Amino acid sequence: STMKISITSILVALISLPTNSIALASPSPTKTQLKYFDLRGAAETCRILLALGGEDYNDVRYSFDPTTFKSADFENAKSSGDLKLNLNRAPLLVTSDGIAIGQSKAIE
Repeated sequence: STMKISITSILVALISLPTNSIALASPSPTKTQLKYFDLRGAAETCRILLALGGEDYNDVRYSFDPTTFKSADFENAKSSGDLKLNLNRAPLLVTSDGIAIGQSKAIE
């Protein structure tokens, strides 16, 4: 038989984890945010899963120069602390409850 799992049920399961295994963002966003570069890359599977699950989320994309792969948007996000819950790396998923999940495979 085929098992159907929604993003919401996965997030609910993550919420029940001990607090030392997840990071809490502050303040919490009004809706889930996925933060990554403006390309498919490591976050694309998560974007597809969120779309298939019908989840309403903010797709925060950092623009970059394709010739140098430098991104002023990404550097600004790191400087402002937006990515500190994932050691200044992307992708980062921040749920509407303020739970931060880093690394694409953990997000998926």
